[in-house]
Amino acid sequence: MARILVIEDSSEYREFIGELLRLCGYDLLEADDGEGGIRLAHDAAPDLIICDLHMPHIDGFCTLETIRRHEHRHVPFIFLSGDSDPLHIHRGLDLGAEAYLVKPVSANEFVLEVRRLLLPEANGRSIHPTNGQTPSTSDHHTASL
Repeated sequence: MARILVIEDSSEYREFIGELLRLCGYDLLEADDGEGGIRLAHDAAPDLIICDLHMPHIDGFCTLETIRRHEHRHVPFIFLSGDSDPLHIHRGLDLGAEAYLVKPVSANEFVLEVRRLLLPEANGRSIHPTNGQTPSTSDHHTASL
């Protein structure tokens, strides 16, 4: 199964995301800041990276830029942040993130985006501002992140 790196400074939020991804059958790597995330991205070669934007030491933008600059292969990248500022969303996508999800996002929408980006043909970008609605699908994840 795919290996996903979660870079999130909130331990509660990181644990919740990790539990959800493990329930979906994914292998999980965790970092509590950008520096640790950059190291794990280099050492462990994840299939997908999920990263908060506002973290101590190195923010999500710098984390993404560093990973993109130093990795030999392209790794899909999702920003998962409570920051809904359109300038930040556009900057994240301009830096190369495939998606920018705004918290709170339904667990269902989150899992669907993860699955979409892990598909071999995934190459588009998407923005999912908070709307509190669960997409209609047969997936049963209804909690919000």
